[in-house]
Amino acid sequence: MSMSTSKARIMHAFKELTVAWAETKEQWNDSASARFQERFLDPIETRVRSTVGAMELMEEVFSKVKRDCGPE
Repeated sequence: MSMSTSKARIMHAFKELTVAWAETKEQWNDSASARFQERFLDPIETRVRSTVGAMELMEEVFSKVKRDCGPE
């Protein structure tokens, strides 16, 4: 699986989670849901953004390596 495919899958899964959470909050919107979001969902968003950023950097490095070390 390519890096861009993996990155797209992570982003898609996070988007699905975000949509599901928005739908859930329509029914469950109290202090417990706020704590749940702070404890579990907010850290996921931070980690997804960090992971996607790292994957983009790795893509750039891999592209450069291919260009530099490819057949001449």
